[in-house]
Amino acid sequence: MKNLFKSAALGMIAFICFGVLVSCGTETQESKDREYCEIVYNALCDNSTQPIESLFCEKTKQTHDLEDEITQAFGFLNGKIVSYERYSVSTNGEKVRNGKTIESHSSPRIDGLKTDSGKIYDVVINNREVCLKDSSIVGFSQITILEIDPNDRYAKLNEFKIGEYIEFKE
Repeated sequence: MKNLFKSAALGMIAFICFGVLVSCGTETQESKDREYCEIVYNALCDNSTQPIESLFCEKTKQTHDLEDEITQAFGFLNGKIVSYERYSVSTNGEKVRNGKTIESHSSPRIDGLKTDSGKIYDVVINNREVCLKDSSIVGFSQITILEIDPNDRYAKLNEFKIGEYIEFKE
């Protein structure tokens, strides 16, 4: 019985150590999305176009005047940003073929962005992390800023878009 307990304990320790070793040094999509939210939030607070623009994919950079669109977004936000409720991810996923990820995407969000004028906004980012078929669409394709009704969290009053959503086609 003691040997069985020892074997089980050693097996569990080996399993835990293996899990720790495998996960060390790898960045999760969740941590990347949180970092994207942090960059966008700070840039919106500072009215800084460059940090946001640098995260967009090459295709959107070529087809949109991002500096102008981001500057217009600063004007869309009524007042100075004072806080946010949380960072979250509304959707994410990947397409795998023959054991290889050919496309992965996520939609990080900044929920409950509040300004000193009392306005509330949600910021939704369309991000593609991997696309083996077309590397020009890796990065942000669109950021949507939604003005939220302060009396109904789920009612959108207005919206502003930077860039445009790019659909992945196999």
